[in-house]
Amino acid sequence: MKFVYGCLALFAFLIYSMLFGESEVSDVELARFALDELPVLVEENAQVLAEYDPQVSSDGGGALRIEAEGPTLIDLATVEGAGENRSFRQLLYQAKLRTEDVTGPVFLVMQAGIAEVPMPVIGIDTALTGTNDWTPIETYAGNPQDTYHKATTTLQLEIRGSGTVWVDDLRLVSRRHL
Repeated sequence: MKFVYGCLALFAFLIYSMLFGESEVSDVELARFALDELPVLVEENAQVLAEYDPQVSSDGGGALRIEAEGPTLIDLATVEGAGENRSFRQLLYQAKLRTEDVTGPVFLVMQAGIAEVPMPVIGIDTALTGTNDWTPIETYAGNPQDTYHKATTTLQLEIRGSGTVWVDDLRLVSRRHL
């Protein structure tokens, strides 16, 4: 009977540790993008102005200013896969956004290249609307065991309305739970 109680106590401890224990993480920055050098690609027929704004920034180095007259999806950057093993990791797409008079949600979209065919990861749960000061947001894709980064990862911004959006501190990070 002591064995059964011991097993139950161990099981309870493991469940408690998983729920309330803090796991350590190790982040590796895969790419950080110079916003004044990005070849921004805008959907065909979209009424959007995208240009580098050296006067507005979250860190003093300028930001990408996007003025949208309607819904659009903008390709901001791409990262080529090189076959690295990224088991038990998350691929995080991070940016800081500032918005002004945005009428619909603005959020990050990542075409995550963790398999042969990239899969879309839509960060609508962290969407911004209206007017906001610099806000860090991210979206991520989880990688199962023995997954290799093989395909191109495309980092996008979706605007489902109109208004002005500034993008700063754009980066792609690999996170591993230790």
